[in-house]
Amino acid sequence: MTALFLTPSSTATITTATKNHVFLHHRHFRHHSSSTFLRRRSHLLLRMVANTDNNADDGAAAAALLEKEYEMMELMVTKRGEIEEVLMADSDMRPLLPNELATAAVGVGVGVGAGAGVGVGAGDGVPKQQQGFGGSSAKDRKKKKKKKSKKDAAPPEQLNSKLDEAKEHAKVLKNEGLVRIDGILSDSIADTLRDFVYNIRMVEGNKLKATTSMEDKFPTIRRWDLSIPLFEYDNSNSGTKTPTIAYQALNDILHTSIVGETMSRFLGTSDAELYELASYISDSGSSRQVVHSDTPCFGTDDNQPVLCTCFIALQDIRMDMGPTVWLPKTNICRIHDLFFGEEDAGKMNTPEKDYFLQTRSSVVGIIPKGSCVLFDSRLLHCGTANKSLNNESRALFFFSFRHPKVNLSNPGGDQPSIRSDLKGRFRLSDFVDANTDQVI
Repeated sequence: MTALFLTPSSTATITTATKNHVFLHHRHFRHHSSSTFLRRRSHLLLRMVANTDNNADDGAAAAALLEKEYEMMELMVTKRGEIEEVLMADSDMRPLLPNELATAAVGVGVGVGAGAGVGVGAGDGVPKQQQGFGGSSAKDRKKKKKKKSKKDAAPPEQLNSKLDEAKEHAKVLKNEGLVRIDGILSDSIADTLRDFVYNIRMVEGNKLKATTSMEDKFPTIRRWDLSIPLFEYDNSNSGTKTPTIAYQALNDILHTSIVGETMSRFLGTSDAELYELASYISDSGSSRQVVHSDTPCFGTDDNQPVLCTCFIALQDIRMDMGPTVWLPKTNICRIHDLFFGEEDAGKMNTPEKDYFLQTRSSVVGIIPKGSCVLFDSRLLHCGTANKSLNNESRALFFFSFRHPKVNLSNPGGDQPSIRSDLKGRFRLSDFVDANTDQVI
């Protein structure tokens, strides 16, 4: 069977393997969260210092080298992000609309992009005009509903179940690489979960300050990728575990809402493993990421998904808060070869990639609290700069499920954002088919 091995070097080659294994190229991780990268290096620094306790000078020298290397990388990433922001400034960028085909009559627009020809700049809200490819505004949809005759209405049995709704969402997810679904988490749960992850951030932030002084030097370090516990464990011998608010939120999203069934439809199985479970926070002043994918494609099979990821907004997300930008239909091998080809060949200049960013349409995640975006991990995307004048952070709750056919490895690099006690423990079916009254 053919598989794509992406090695930690700057080259990518297709080879034949007996196992379905994908090694993640550094390009897929180095821009996902600089704070994760910093923490990993901070821990490395501590180990190096610990190993040189008998020679304080050597430990200090090692720390200085690590900081210098990190600083160079940060400057390169930040500068490239700024260049890409300029490149994409005049491209066709539209707000990501919710998919309402699953909950409205067949024939009404499916929400992917909105506002044909409408550019969305930093600080802008949602453009008034929201009718473009695959999308329509609420006002337009209301007019269409009034005009629809009984003859045109969809048969009640066509969209009368959760499975039918999931099928329509999964169809958009497969065709576009992403889909927005609103109202999957209540305001009260979203607010409580946001407080929960901010408490975790405070603890981790204090640890970071104790190990490094770099958190104020680089704007990308104002991004936080924090794994989240599903359970709190009793320290006694009883081994009692208590579900956290994250467990309730995950269960509400995967079991109660349509998300779990949609992910199952997209992946083609409910045997997918919970691969990541975390929160992503970008503070005011955080810089723009470079456009990247979270995983490579699997060999040459565009129909083989790797991960399905879900981003949930824990507050209303405005344009100035640094929302995620996605480039629809870029989750295929041909696009990856074009987009990453010059870098993989070791070229410093990337005219083909730059032209691609100038001319490719994109959608931006200006979404309300409790809404989510499901996307294919192969889809090109980036977090934009948080330019909030009110010093507001953007917090996301996110998780991903891995297709059982694909194994992911990144030797020596960043590991998936998930607590050790949760690794390999849960499958999508544990939530989709679960009894909501029983803790897994």
